[in-house]
Amino acid sequence: MSDTTLSEQLDPDLTGVRVGLSGAIPDQTEWAGRALDWEILNAVSTLADTVFSGGGTLVHGSHPSFTPRILAQAAPYAEERGEPVVTFVLSGLFADGALARQLKDPRYQGVVDLILVDPVIPPGHEGHGAEDPAVRNASLTAMRERLVQEMDAMVIIGGKRWADSANKPGTAEELELARARGIPCYPLGGLGGMAQELAEQPDYQVLAAAEAEDPMAQEDSAKAMNTWSADDEAPLEAIATRGVRTFTATATRTLEARTATMRRPTLSQADDALIRATPDYGRAIGIIAKHLRPQLRRD
Repeated sequence: MSDTTLSEQLDPDLTGVRVGLSGAIPDQTEWAGRALDWEILNAVSTLADTVFSGGGTLVHGSHPSFTPRILAQAAPYAEERGEPVVTFVLSGLFADGALARQLKDPRYQGVVDLILVDPVIPPGHEGHGAEDPAVRNASLTAMRERLVQEMDAMVIIGGKRWADSANKPGTAEELELARARGIPCYPLGGLGGMAQELAEQPDYQVLAAAEAEDPMAQEDSAKAMNTWSADDEAPLEAIATRGVRTFTATATRTLEARTATMRRPTLSQADDALIRATPDYGRAIGIIAKHLRPQLRRD
């Protein structure tokens, strides 16, 4: 068996591409006897390694179950590249917590770009904090709206369902916001959690519905799917020409400006079905990495 990593086998060029990661380790009651937390964290490591080694940036909403693993993966790549390789977006509701202190630690300078989003206090809830579901939901919605602005694509792994809770499921909301912006989304349903529930929805599509009516996108899709496959081992072409950008909390990007320069061919039905159902996260991430080549091509 080869000692090379998945990213080394794929050799993906993700230079300048911002890959969002949505999800969390689900509640243990949903594990069905499997060591699901271990599998999900390994999938997060595989995704991070693929993105970082390809020259891309990982973007995440600072969930405490994923953040330590991402930081551990990011540090050596940031040192090698001489720039931050991960963007964390965090609600100001948790700005004084242990996770925020960790992300602000001097040892992560040059590794992390941290974006703090002001909390939102609904009328009548002044003086309440994260323990108030109304404040929590409003503040996290604002954070997620900012989060998806930093993404070119979204991969969903795990995710809490928040059953019997007033808390809004964050993974589902992030998918909704991303699709509204036309961002391609890939739920790895085979590892359970909210990702599985989202992947099994009858109306699920990798792309926003409006894009299906774009003849140019359909033409590009046909060309892309006829020129490469998930089994192609040839070196991957560069999928972006804009280069790695420095992320700042004040950066603004309009939907019109971003989507006007992007053409997104759809996945084949077989690849789409595999990503949504297989527990083989390495294979699924491999397909996604190769699909991002034409998926985010800039004209």
